[in-house]
Amino acid sequence: ANNEDILIKKSGTDSATPACKPHTKQNECTGSCQTIGDYVKSRRTDRGMWHWYYPNILAYYRCINATIVVEVGAAFGGQTQYMLKHGADQLREYHVVDPFMAGYDRKDVMSRWMQKAAPGSSPADISIDWYKSISLALGTNGEYFEEG
Repeated sequence: ANNEDILIKKSGTDSATPACKPHTKQNECTGSCQTIGDYVKSRRTDRGMWHWYYPNILAYYRCINATIVVEVGAAFGGQTQYMLKHGADQLREYHVVDPFMAGYDRKDVMSRWMQKAAPGSSPADISIDWYKSISLALGTNGEYFEEG
């Protein structure tokens, strides 16, 4: 592997995946990123959201002895935050996949919420800042170490 690609061997074949980008420093989330990050955090910590079922999902992972999990659709990062804090003894790997696409569908609630986070920004800028703010908050030395 080199700096540009990481080679993964699976079933006897090689496939190239992009190299992992290092997290930027927490204080580098300014401007639109900060605005969006504040909005996302307020939704992530809103106990009226989806928090009620996170313990049930972790209980299910324990029941089936899941150690590698892929969460599809991170939304505000609440479930990710919960699993990182409460599931570390069970989960060896926890992968999160979300396109973070603002403005993709007027009928989709997440698409509308993303647009509300920074109404004057382009969907592309919102998507990038949404991803960046969640990555910074929940990544290495992020807030999941500090919050419930």
